[in-house]
Amino acid sequence: MHKTLDNTSLLRSPAELTAREFEIGVRRLAEGLTYGTDPSRFVGSGTEYAQTRLFSWGDPVRAIDWRVTARTGRAHVKDYQATKRVPMFIVLDHSASMAVRSTALSKHELGVWLAGVIALVGLMRRSPVAVVSAAGSPVNGGARASAIHPTLSRGRVWQSLHVLRLGGLDGVTRLRRAIERIEGISRVASLVVIISDLHDPEALPAIKRLGQRHDCLVAQVADPLELTRARVGFLRASEPETRRDVLVTSGTSLLSHGTAHRRSGLVERLTRGLGRAARDEHPRNFVDDIHAELLGAGVDHALLRTDQPILGPLRRLLDARSGHANKAR
Repeated sequence: MHKTLDNTSLLRSPAELTAREFEIGVRRLAEGLTYGTDPSRFVGSGTEYAQTRLFSWGDPVRAIDWRVTARTGRAHVKDYQATKRVPMFIVLDHSASMAVRSTALSKHELGVWLAGVIALVGLMRRSPVAVVSAAGSPVNGGARASAIHPTLSRGRVWQSLHVLRLGGLDGVTRLRRAIERIEGISRVASLVVIISDLHDPEALPAIKRLGQRHDCLVAQVADPLELTRARVGFLRASEPETRRDVLVTSGTSLLSHGTAHRRSGLVERLTRGLGRAARDEHPRNFVDDIHAELLGAGVDHALLRTDQPILGPLRRLLDARSGHANKAR
């Protein structure tokens, strides 16, 4: 069951599913993510073993580790990690560039599945969750309204997810603004998970600043079209967010470090027609640069592609944060 669900080619667009079908799919993915492991700090349990230490006066007798005591001849007790509810913010990029698609799922659709899985795992472990949209809208000219305060109410979290999975992608990226909203609201150390293609040129400085106060994870979603090189000759296209015309040629990059923020993506009909994206000779340089820059700021980063399994990379991302949290203790 878990192996089947980890194949993104078998996932359907969340907007095509009923609310019940979407929730069942999220639950099955969450089970696959947490199966046999506690992947992050917000998945810990109140009875998780921490260490064995020498007995001190005042320790309860029931905490004595009798095996170690018998082996060493000195009384030892077991310590367990106390349950700690860490507020959790999941920021989903809801901008037009997330509509790029050359596989069964667009970047936005994969992001909705990821947001649902991470939110459900957090709720299962009693961490309050808020799902936040990072997009602008021509209607209100600002960030979309969404539940911003973390809650333990599954109904409210599901409602936020359903709004995002059914909503249209008609805005420009407002990732920086969403991060600033979280900074202004969260008064305690929180876990912030950002799901985006990182096309906002102002996003990286904001994310690095956020990582100074909170645990921060970045799941960068990408279409294989953005990570390969095209042989298309000359092609005129239009950016979905800025509405500007773009001339795409062989050897140019849609996702290179110098042009990614200007070429925020191609409309779905264009990307389907290309078959392969315009990339330079080093298609992963841009992603590698982001990875190094974020890790240098203490922010964990992983690339999740729409054509590859997602649970493995997501589990490793959460495992990395768990290791940092344990060292901090």
